[in-house]
Amino acid sequence: MTLGTSYSTYQSTAAARTEAQDWLNLLGQPGQSGPLVLSTISSDVSLTIEGQISKNGALFHRIPGRLAACLLTELIARADTLLPAALARLAAEEEAALLASETEVTLLMTAIEQAKTDAASRAVAP
Repeated sequence: MTLGTSYSTYQSTAAARTEAQDWLNLLGQPGQSGPLVLSTISSDVSLTIEGQISKNGALFHRIPGRLAACLLTELIARADTLLPAALARLAAEEEAALLASETEVTLLMTAIEQAKTDAASRAVAP
């Protein structure tokens, strides 16, 4: 028996949260020209409105470039509130994924205990 998708989902969610926390920990660290700060350099906001206005019309409507740039500026301005909220959301997703994997892990632990019992009974047998 191998661990399946529930536990794998937990592992990838935990890795994503750790990666996010590590990235956030860079803020304020000393750099070559001062403390590391959020920047819009090499950044992009990619939002899409989904839905068709008319038959055979476009289904996806990408955010216009100038609006994306202004939104990015607003995100940075509100980062003190938004970044902790986003990290908390990742932590909640990680917790939910861990709880969802409980049945899978319990089944695996049952199989391990049975294998131990089987091995012990074979070792005792003449």
